[in-house]
Amino acid sequence: MTSLSRRELLKATAAGLLVGGGIPLINPRRAEAAPSISGTSGTWTHGGNVTISGSGFGATGPVGGNLLLWDDFSDGVDGQVLNVSPQVGSWTLDNRPSPVYDNAQSHGPGGLSSLGINVAGNHWSNFYVTFAQQTKLYQAFWFRWNYDGTSGQMKLSQIHGNDGGDFAPGIMTGALDLTGHGTGSEWWASYRSTEGGICDIASRVSYIANPGKNTWYLFERILEQSTANADCAATGNGRLEHIMTDGVSYWSQYLKTNIVTRENSANGWIEASFSHGMTNIQNTLNNWVADAYLSATLARVLIGNNATLGSSTVHREIQRCTAWADGSITIVVNRGSFGANDAAYLFVVDESNVASSGFAITFGAGAAGGGSRPAVSDRPLVPDRPPASDRPSVPGRPTL
Repeated sequence: MTSLSRRELLKATAAGLLVGGGIPLINPRRAEAAPSISGTSGTWTHGGNVTISGSGFGATGPVGGNLLLWDDFSDGVDGQVLNVSPQVGSWTLDNRPSPVYDNAQSHGPGGLSSLGINVAGNHWSNFYVTFAQQTKLYQAFWFRWNYDGTSGQMKLSQIHGNDGGDFAPGIMTGALDLTGHGTGSEWWASYRSTEGGICDIASRVSYIANPGKNTWYLFERILEQSTANADCAATGNGRLEHIMTDGVSYWSQYLKTNIVTRENSANGWIEASFSHGMTNIQNTLNNWVADAYLSATLARVLIGNNATLGSSTVHREIQRCTAWADGSITIVVNRGSFGANDAAYLFVVDESNVASSGFAITFGAGAAGGGSRPAVSDRPLVPDRPPASDRPSVPGRPTL
């Protein structure tokens, strides 16, 4: 096993290099006290209400107007077009063609997902969310795709701004080239663009492992808007982090810190999409979305597979909060693809993106959830191997 020296680690972190197969850094910028969970009340069954007690959660949470979208699609009817309004928040349905509820592929106990069916010439399906300008965004959803064509792009998720043109300032991620159509030789990447153009066009960050077809993956996006700077290559105070995991063994992370995300202070992020666009495709490309979540705060509650959030690289599930205070949070339990009696760990992340230690729970149990808080903090962890080099952009490849 090859390890990074301290100097190499600091350089890699500052540059925002892709970390694959290792353990992510949760928030290397802050050494303040993390949130602390002291107990829970309620029953850990899917859809049940659980109250989390503790301290340091902060006053701001993903409730009220901060929760821009939540839908697990469980209240739909198989084969019918998605409801005009989601379970929480609002969305705009793309109708080329319209997305439908589907029970053939589902993630979790709800039994339904959103299915976008994209064909050549009619390839903008699923949905997106518009909102007032935000300086922080957290987005999460499970996705699955299937395609047998030999070319095309899949726009997994795009963040658009209000500058017009190509909707800058923006952040794009997805399959820039689906030539491999699920064999592992596709090109998946992310990049940012400001009002002056694509900042990372010469060094788009590629995902080390491509998310193959016919498998569910969780996509998490953590964004912090920078102050305005006309030079998008300068050092800024923005943050861009993408995480993908399949709940079994796959893990890939894309992290850029200290970056510029916009050139003009009047501009900002106003729209987020959920796997809603395909271009240059052949045949039919099906894409499914489950447990769609978007909030205007980095504060959140998750359940993971390990005692720290940084080491929960196998399985995570986002939780919907219905009440939030500094010492108490209420959630509606989302078991996702955890088993009905699985052991897991509960985490509270505050507005500064600092996570609590894991609090042991057991699904199906009541009272304290069948566990206690382990005496381990969620410190930044050192990857167990250096990141692979970014794959350079290929001339002539289309933009996402």
